[in-house]
Amino acid sequence: MRTRTAAILAASISLFPIPLRAQDQPAAPEFLKNANFEGFYERDNLWSGVNADGVLAGGTRLREDKPGPPILTAEGGIDNRPMPVSVSVADFNADGLLDIAAMENPGYLRIYFNSGTPQEPKFEKGELAPFFISRISDSDPTLFWISNPSKNKDFWYARQTNRIHATDILRSGKKDLVIGNYAGELFLIPNTGSAQKPEFKSPADLGKAMLHTSRDVARKWGNIFAPATIDWNRDGKDDLLLGEGSYSANSIHLLLNQGSANAPKFDETAKHVLAYGMGLEQLTPCLVDFNGDGKTDLLVTESGGKVAVYLNKADQWKPGDTIAMDSFLEVGGNDLSLGGISTIAAGDLTGDGLFDLVFGKNDGRLAMAANSGSKEAPKFDSVQDLKASAGVPRLKLPHNWELDSGYERGNFYATISQVTAQDDPAAAPPEGGSCLKIAYSPSPNTVMAAPDAASYLPPEKGFKPEEIQIFWEDEMQNLSLHGVGGLLSKAGANFFALKQGGSAPFVAGKTYTLNMKVKGGGVQFASVYLGATASINSSDAGQASDRGAVRRRTGQNRNSVFAQEKFSPGDSWSDVSLELPVRFQDKRAEQNAQIFWAVFIVGQLTPGSGALYIDDIRIAEKK
Repeated sequence: MRTRTAAILAASISLFPIPLRAQDQPAAPEFLKNANFEGFYERDNLWSGVNADGVLAGGTRLREDKPGPPILTAEGGIDNRPMPVSVSVADFNADGLLDIAAMENPGYLRIYFNSGTPQEPKFEKGELAPFFISRISDSDPTLFWISNPSKNKDFWYARQTNRIHATDILRSGKKDLVIGNYAGELFLIPNTGSAQKPEFKSPADLGKAMLHTSRDVARKWGNIFAPATIDWNRDGKDDLLLGEGSYSANSIHLLLNQGSANAPKFDETAKHVLAYGMGLEQLTPCLVDFNGDGKTDLLVTESGGKVAVYLNKADQWKPGDTIAMDSFLEVGGNDLSLGGISTIAAGDLTGDGLFDLVFGKNDGRLAMAANSGSKEAPKFDSVQDLKASAGVPRLKLPHNWELDSGYERGNFYATISQVTAQDDPAAAPPEGGSCLKIAYSPSPNTVMAAPDAASYLPPEKGFKPEEIQIFWEDEMQNLSLHGVGGLLSKAGANFFALKQGGSAPFVAGKTYTLNMKVKGGGVQFASVYLGATASINSSDAGQASDRGAVRRRTGQNRNSVFAQEKFSPGDSWSDVSLELPVRFQDKRAEQNAQIFWAVFIVGQLTPGSGALYIDDIRIAEKK
């Protein structure tokens, strides 16, 4: 009897298995990491020109994945090196106090207006000018040095790595700016405001703002031009000095003004070497009377962080004359070292009749060396970071997400940061203790007009954010936010994007859902995309053809699907969802294919005021 009962019980168990306990259930795969934005790392919020330590600073990193542009090094190789903020000293608001202009590598111009006294300078913040000329356009006719304009996106750094110099080369009584860049271009940007309230705007026609250095405007003979202006040959017109960064032993060049006093013109017929680099690189010149003899000398920063002193011994310059290097500048009895490529400017910031030095360092910080010597024998005891009275809280960037806030495109004050209810009471995260916030920092401007909606560059002609299927035509592991198909390089300044992707565990033939929560205001466009690409081995090596969603190229088929959902967030949290059936046109993708997937969220905010909150993004297999 017991044997029969046991058999019946065993049969019933096999027909009606006992449910697994919750802790025994196989866990659902986690597709996204940091899906509710709880993990983060910190970065300085530098829109006010002050970092969290209260030091005057600007951005130096051109891209998240690159410390700087590629340059020729002293060792003869090419390497991406961090570049400094460029500095210039002048009285920009005619109050009798010297101010500091600083230009970040990506192209933002900031002026630190001096609110101190002639003896004690004080800089509390930097004011951004509504000025940005660094974005590369596929149709840009002014980048003559690039032979194929359709590939300008490969030269994202061409108009970055800027060097500035404040000048009155136009004899207007106002401080204008001469700006050099990586591509070996020069721009003359006039002050369209007044001597008391400067205004620097992006020119409507960039080509007309160029200050050419050769008769053949397509010819570029150097790069990373660092300008300075002075009437060197004493003919009543300002001439142009250029340091540059193209050779391992470059020079300071002098171009005599072939135009008029208020309409400068330069070309190679009056171009001279003024000071040989003597093996130094990445030269930035600064004009001072170093030893009090009434002659203009040169201080030159270089790639190693030293400052070379060139003493001018000629009473009257003539073609062929050069200035010899004398020594390196000393601080405390030793050669000054700024730790890498740097920039330099000079002015009497302490009211004692002696020139002091301001430096832009390759960590983004601004520093000053006060002169405690004499006119005949300057003396610098130390280089000190310039500080404001308070720092600015850092941004919290979410782990595992690629981010594009539009920083490289001129999106003034844009931020992407993890926030809590304590950071931002309006956030009220629906999941966990934090969410993602995409918004704008407030402008600190009080002297200059702040960037307005007209300052933000529009998308290029033909750009349609809803047509982002271009993303899904390549392998997901190769997709980044830096211009797949040139997409984000063509977007308007006020577009943002974030992305996460992986190679597992999507399965062909299954359907996947994405859900997330959003809220916000001033969102002009927003869409979420979920896509997948299968990579298949093929015997068609070397052939290339397109057939619908299938692309054969270099021995691989790439088969892609994607789903898109636009959304319009409101004042309260709402749900956004979409489905992606992973079913490919090429049925070989159903078997033994490696599937890469990615999530993109792309949006456009009202410049300066829009805000978007995102939280709790989940991907799951549809049951």
